[in-house]
Amino acid sequence: MRSMVLRRLVVLLALLLAGSLVPATATAAAPSNPPSKPDRVWAYLTPRTADLRWSPSTDDQGVTGYDVYRDGALIGRAPSVSGVPWGEFKITGLAPRTKATVTITARDADGNTSAPSDPYTFTTPDGTSGILDQVYVCPFPKYGDQEVTVRSDADFPSAIYQSHERVPFSATIGLGAELTAALAREGAHRLRATGWLYNTLYQRYWSRTNSAAMALATFDVPASGGAEFSSPVTFRLEAGSALGATELHVDGLFLQLRALDAEGEPVGSAGISARCKPKAGTPTLLATFGIGWEGTPWERTDAYKAVGKATLRTPAADAKVSGRLAVTDKLLSLEGELTIDPARFDFKLLGFLPSTAGLHLQPGKLTGERDSSPLTKLSGTATARVTEVTLFGFAIAVGETCVAAGPVPITAQGENLAFQRDLSVSFTLPELTGCGPLTQLVSGLLAGPGSAELQLTPTG
Repeated sequence: MRSMVLRRLVVLLALLLAGSLVPATATAAAPSNPPSKPDRVWAYLTPRTADLRWSPSTDDQGVTGYDVYRDGALIGRAPSVSGVPWGEFKITGLAPRTKATVTITARDADGNTSAPSDPYTFTTPDGTSGILDQVYVCPFPKYGDQEVTVRSDADFPSAIYQSHERVPFSATIGLGAELTAALAREGAHRLRATGWLYNTLYQRYWSRTNSAAMALATFDVPASGGAEFSSPVTFRLEAGSALGATELHVDGLFLQLRALDAEGEPVGSAGISARCKPKAGTPTLLATFGIGWEGTPWERTDAYKAVGKATLRTPAADAKVSGRLAVTDKLLSLEGELTIDPARFDFKLLGFLPSTAGLHLQPGKLTGERDSSPLTKLSGTATARVTEVTLFGFAIAVGETCVAAGPVPITAQGENLAFQRDLSVSFTLPELTGCGPLTQLVSGLLAGPGSAELQLTPTG
C-alpha cells in the first residue's frame, strides 16, 4: 500500500516536472491605443501669463498626464485630474506682446502618446494692467485733509469669465509725514489699518461700483517721515455682470486707522477713519478687459436693416437710401460691414435745372475700438461708382468705369445702437475718373463730402 502511494507520488512529480519544462504557449497582450488628441486649446491671457485650457483626452487605459510644448520645445507637464472637465497649465514669466504657439499631447498608463493638439497661437496683451499710482485726499477728524498715496499692482487677464470671478492684486497705502507725526505726538507707536478700495466697472451701457476689502495690517510709526503698508486685495466680478468690453477704475478709498501704544494697547477711545476721494488729476483706470462666457472668447454679431436719406453736399443732392449693417463685438474691438444699395440723387444744376446722379457706395470692412461710452464708432474705406448722370433731362454717358480715383474714407457712428438705433454715416468722395469726355464736369459736380442718416431695424 505504501509503495503504491509512493509510486503515485513519483508519477505526479514527474508529470509536474514535465509540465514545467514544456514551453507554455503565452497569449500576447493586445497593444493598447494611444489617447485621443487634446482639443479646443485656448488661454486666459495677461501681459505676463498665459493660463492654458483644453478639452481633455480619452483613453481605454486612462490618461495620466499632458506634455505642453511652446514653439516646439517641451516646457512642462500637467496632470490629468479626474472629474475636472478641462486640462490646464499656466505659463508665467512672459512679457507684454509675446507671441507663442503651443501644442499639447496626452500620455496614458501604457506610455502611449497622443497626436499633438491643433496649434494654438497667442499674443500677450499690452493692456492697462500693471501699476496704478494715485493720490487721495482723506478728511480725517481732528487732522483735516490729509494726502494718502495708493499703489495698485494688478495683472488682469484680457478676458474674465463667469467661473473666474475673483482676481487678486495688491495695494500699497502710504501715509504722509504730517499725519504720522500727529499720531506719534498722541502716543502712537504702531498703527493698525484696514479699509476698502472702491472700484467702478464701466461698459457701454452701464456702470457698477464695487468695494474690495483690504486685509488688516499693523505697522510701526516711524520717528520721522511717512509710513506705508501693503495689503492683498481681491477684485470680485459680481454675478450677472454684462458681457463685453469693460474698464475697471479704482476711484475711492475708505481708510480706518487705530493707534497703538508700545505695548500694543489702543491709544484713545476710538480710531479715526475717512472716506477719501482721488485728488484732482489723479488717474483711475487700472485695467481693461472683456467679460465673457467660460470656454470660449465672447463674440456677438448684431445685424440690422438700414433705411434713410443720404446727401451729397457739393450739388446739394438728396436720395432715399437703404442697406444693411452688421456689427461684430469682440469684447475689446468692433468689426462692421455696411452695405448701401445703389441710390439716385436728385439736385438742381445752377439752382433750377433738374438733374440726377446714380451712386453706388460699397464700403469694405469697418473697424473700431470698444470704449466705456455708449457710442459705437466704426471707420474704414469704401469704393464708389457713378452709375448714371442726367442734366436737365439729358443722359450723360459715363460708362461702366466712372469710379472714385481712390478709397472713400467713411465713418459710421451711433449712440447706443441696442436701443436708439440711429446711425450717422459720413464720407468724402475723391475726384472721379473714367467718366468719359465729361469726366471733369462729373467729378466737379459730385466730388466732396457726403452723409447719410439711417434708421436701423434688427434682422435677428
